[in-house]
Amino acid sequence: MEHSKWHHYVPQHIIRQFCFSENQVFVFDKLRSKSFTQSPKKVFAQKRFNEFEIRDSFVSFENVVTEIEKGYLPSLRRVWSGDGLNKLDDDNIGQLIVLIAFQYLRTNDFRLRFLEMQKTIHDRVIRIANGRQVSPDITPMDDNELKRFSLRLLRNSLEDFSQTLTDRHIFLIKPPEGHEFLLGENPVVLHNDCDYKLQSNLSWESPGLQIYFPINPKLCLGVWCNAVFGETFRQFKNNEDRLKTLKIMTGHNSQANYFLKEIGYKAKLDKNNFSDLYKEILVNREITATPENMKFYNSLQFSWARRFIVSKTGDFSLLEK
Repeated sequence: MEHSKWHHYVPQHIIRQFCFSENQVFVFDKLRSKSFTQSPKKVFAQKRFNEFEIRDSFVSFENVVTEIEKGYLPSLRRVWSGDGLNKLDDDNIGQLIVLIAFQYLRTNDFRLRFLEMQKTIHDRVIRIANGRQVSPDITPMDDNELKRFSLRLLRNSLEDFSQTLTDRHIFLIKPPEGHEFLLGENPVVLHNDCDYKLQSNLSWESPGLQIYFPINPKLCLGVWCNAVFGETFRQFKNNEDRLKTLKIMTGHNSQANYFLKEIGYKAKLDKNNFSDLYKEILVNREITATPENMKFYNSLQFSWARRFIVSKTGDFSLLEK
């Protein structure tokens, strides 16, 4: 049977926001370190990605994907049109949360991580068995089995992943003048400044988790939990404590006092910035990024993408370094 139908794991209504013309986006290929242009129809998509085969017939999940998209699109369009999150009601915010969770679960990368985990376990068991027979249950899934497994997981897990975000702080990030967000093929990216040693700090339940999802070149959805504020304040507090220690250690040394004056100004600035940030996220639900912030956000898109990133301007200078 001819496989000709393309299914997107990042929806076209998101990709088209990054078009520089009616039907073209700039694409950067990490493996080749080259950029090119492409139609949104062929970006972040695979043939029959949401279908699996049973007895020579294809069972499609694409209609379910379409219905989920219809559920969140009204709220997403309001944000695109200029409505801040403060103008949205709880139902609208809930739809945006579903959008974030759904996008995280639907990507090709999410599928491949399960397959890579299976292969790692399989290879370790084979090495330990040292030629002895092993259970066929550890054999990695083939492509069709992987589709069935991941689509079933998507259907069963979407509510749980969405529920995890309901007590988090969701806000909008806008770039400074002259900057734009990039969009990777795995666009819901995670970051955590908290170190849990042997435990992963990138599960959705991890305290301190930060989630970012660009929805067009000028808007990015952010999600923080309360622990992010705690970690941020701890870093600022450490700066103030360092200042006090230096004052005690240096006494009346003139060079040291000049240095302390500079450090003291930065500590004060940090404290003010933290207060402003706290207010902007919790009250205004919107922040404006700095150029340094933009490097951070776009670097996350680059590092989480397996291969492709799109841009409206074609400026991939950050990725080409």
